[in-house]
Amino acid sequence: MSDNQFSDNPYQSPTELTQSTSVDESNSANPLIGPGTILLTISVLWTIIILFTLPDAFMILIQVDYSARGIAFFIGNISPAVILFCSAVFVLKGAISMLKKTNYRSAKIAAWISIIPVCSPFLVLGIPFGIWALVLLNRPEVKSLFKK
Repeated sequence: MSDNQFSDNPYQSPTELTQSTSVDESNSANPLIGPGTILLTISVLWTIIILFTLPDAFMILIQVDYSARGIAFFIGNISPAVILFCSAVFVLKGAISMLKKTNYRSAKIAAWISIIPVCSPFLVLGIPFGIWALVLLNRPEVKSLFKK
């Protein structure tokens, strides 16, 4: 075989030749674009909403008397906001990993967190997109897209 670039198809135009040989792995189609974009969007919105509710939660912190009843009131009001904020940040990080195809483990954790009704962005809105992402992440061809 010769090293002639036109040996396979002598009638192929030079533009078709350069386009077909310049495709690299980073430009390959990302099947996680759909669920990743939606999870990213709803987790950003959910994080913003939680951040707007935190000042109210900290105002409660100032008014708490530190008796047993006051501490229970504080834990009952502050801990859900902190848990929701942390889960939204994890989903946000995982959605970015899905779109950039950088961290498979982070993307899978984000999909699992989105499936949990209490931790999902907007409580139940993230569940179908988390399931969709998890189904795609379990495929071997999608798994191989992530950088090692």
